[in-house]
Amino acid sequence: MNFSKIAERRTHKTLQSASVGQEIYYFPPKEDEVIRDESGDIVGRKVKPIPLHAHPIQLNPGQRQLDRAGMKEGINAIFYISIQEYHAKISKDPVDIVRHRINLIFQGKNLNYSIENAKYYGTTKNGFRYVVIGGINQT
Repeated sequence: MNFSKIAERRTHKTLQSASVGQEIYYFPPKEDEVIRDESGDIVGRKVKPIPLHAHPIQLNPGQRQLDRAGMKEGINAIFYISIQEYHAKISKDPVDIVRHRINLIFQGKNLNYSIENAKYYGTTKNGFRYVVIGGINQT
């Protein structure tokens, strides 16, 4: 097999994997989009969610899954987002999105999570780097 076919295959796999995964919505807190009342208290936000693809998503992970992701107990969901998508849509800075929110529609239910832990994750078998996000359920 020559190099052009290998490159073509890798490009196809990259494009294919960019759309794989469950769509989640990331809500960035931006101070300029805050709605305040007369006394200066925050009453609402005009934040537009950013759609991201997460694969895999582990809801109610066991201890072994938490250990693999490097998370502590109390995490209700683990989201794996490709580093390329994270850099393109959220930030090129190191992961610092703790206390932000993620929304997921799963089996017709609207699930909200507060981000408790976020960090870089090494390459997996498919060669992609991930941002791993651990969330706590907000009901």
